[in-house]
Amino acid sequence: SRNQLRLQELGERLRLARQRRQWTQKDLAAKTGLSEGSLKKIEAGNPRVPIGFWLQLMDVFAIADELEQLALPENDRVGM
Repeated sequence: SRNQLRLQELGERLRLARQRRQWTQKDLAAKTGLSEGSLKKIEAGNPRVPIGFWLQLMDVFAIADELEQLALPENDRVGM
């Protein structure tokens, strides 16, 4: 599905962000408090991973602030 593809693409981007920092999944697990298994699932785009886990990961990469732009009322062209 389209949503599954989106999650897989995001997971891939997060994997690349980890690799650019030269962190192993073990390193990232220590920084986020998430298990290596959860990180593997996120990087694979698993839709069953709680959104809070994705946010913890994005916060460590300092990209969580980008989420503040999502669903802003002033950007909701359809709802206007």
